[in-house]
Amino acid sequence: MAYLNRVTNLTLVIMTSFVIFLFLADPASSGSGQLPVPVGRLLIKVSRLYNSKDYTIAVEVIKKFRKESAHPDYANNPELLFVLGNCYLCLDDYKNAAASYRKALLIRPEHAPTWMNMANAQYNLKDYSGAATSFLKAFDLQDKKNPELLYYCGMCRLLSDNSGGAVEILKRLFREYPKSVKPQWKEGMARALMADDRGREALPWLREIVAGSRGERKKQWSQVLLYQYIDLGMNREARSLALELVRSWPEEERWWKALIHVSLKQGRMEDALMALMVISYLRPLDASETRLLADLNLQAGIPAKALPVYVELLNSSPSVPLLEYAVYACRSLGDHEKALELLEKYPDILSKAPDLMMVRGDMLYSLSRYRAAFDAYVEAAGVMDRQHGGHYKDEAGRAWFMAGYSAWQAGETERALRAVQKAEKYPRQRRQAAQLRGYLENVQGSS
Repeated sequence: MAYLNRVTNLTLVIMTSFVIFLFLADPASSGSGQLPVPVGRLLIKVSRLYNSKDYTIAVEVIKKFRKESAHPDYANNPELLFVLGNCYLCLDDYKNAAASYRKALLIRPEHAPTWMNMANAQYNLKDYSGAATSFLKAFDLQDKKNPELLYYCGMCRLLSDNSGGAVEILKRLFREYPKSVKPQWKEGMARALMADDRGREALPWLREIVAGSRGERKKQWSQVLLYQYIDLGMNREARSLALELVRSWPEEERWWKALIHVSLKQGRMEDALMALMVISYLRPLDASETRLLADLNLQAGIPAKALPVYVELLNSSPSVPLLEYAVYACRSLGDHEKALELLEKYPDILSKAPDLMMVRGDMLYSLSRYRAAFDAYVEAAGVMDRQHGGHYKDEAGRAWFMAGYSAWQAGETERALRAVQKAEKYPRQRRQAAQLRGYLENVQGSS
C-alpha cells in the first residue's frame, strides 16, 4: 500500500540575474591599452544612450560606425564589441550578445568581464555547458576573485546534466573559500550530490541546511531531507524526522502523509491510521484515502470501522478485492450472514473469484447449510478445474472433497461418493478422499 509514489525534490533555481559589466571605457584608455580616438568618442556617445536606456539606438549607432569605419581595427575593436554585446544583453537579444562577445574574445581572450557577460548570454540561451565554461574562465582571469563565479559554474554544470563536474567545482569553491560560505552554496552542493546519486554524501549538507534555515525555506529543505531518508531506506531516521515535522507544523498535511508512508514501510499500521485520521480532520479524504483508511482499520483490528466503508465503495465501484476485504471484515465480526448477503449481492464478481466461492462454501458449511454448501463447492470446483494448474489445481481438489463431505452431512451418500471420487484425482486430497470414500462405501453397503 505505497501511499507516496515518489520522492519530490526542490526546484533547481540557481540565479535570477547576473551582474552585467558595462565598462563603457574612458575615451583615453581601455583595459588592454590605448583606445583609438574615434572609438573613444563613439563610446562616450553610447554611454549617454545607455544611461538613458536607449539601447536600441545605441546598437544602431555602433553598427553604423562599424559599417562605415575605414579602419578595420576600429570596427573590430574588442572594447566596442564588448559594449555592443552589453547593449544586446540589455535588450534580451542573447544570440547577438553572444556573437558580439565571441568576436571580442577572439581579439582579447584575457578580458574577464567579457567572459562573465558571455556566460550570462549563454545561460539565457540555455547553453548551460558553455555558460559553465565561461564562468570558470572569467573567475580564473579575475585579479580580484569573485567566488560566486565558481558557484555559478557549478550550477550551470548541474543544469547541463554534468552533476559530477558540478560536485568537483563546488568542492573547489568550499576548499578555496571556507570562510566565505553562503547558504546557497551548501544548497547547490546538496543538489549536485543528489543529482549524482550520492545521496548519503548529501545528508550532512541537508542536515546543516535544515538547521540553518527558517520559515518556508526550512520546510522545503526538511521535505528534501525526509524524502532522501526514504529513498535511502533509512526508515528510523525518516520516522524520527516525520514525527518532528508533524509536531512543528501539525496543520500541514504533507508531514502527516510522509508519516503514513514511513509507518506503512515499517509495518506500524496504528501510526499510519492515526496520521490518516488527522488528515481526515484537516480536509475530506479522496476515494483512495478512504479505501486506505478502511484497510488500516481492518489491519489494526477494527473491522467495525472498515466494513461500512467497504460496503459504500462496493456500491459505487464493485471489485473482487473490495468484496474480499468486506467479507473478511464481516467474518472478523462473526457476522457470517452479512458476509453471505454481500457475496450473493454481487454474483458477477463472485463468478470470477474462485477463492470467494470457497469462502462462501465454508461459511455455509459452518452454518450447517450442507446442501447449499455442496452446491457452492461444486460450483467453485468447476471454475477452478477450468482455470487449470497452480494454486487452483490444489484448491479444486479441496472443493470436491468438501462437496463430498457436505453431501455426506446432508445424508446424500450417492452425491458424496461422486464428489470424493473426483477429489481422489488430486494428489493432495487423494489420501483423505480415499478414506472418506471407503467409509461412504461401507455405509452404503450396510444400508
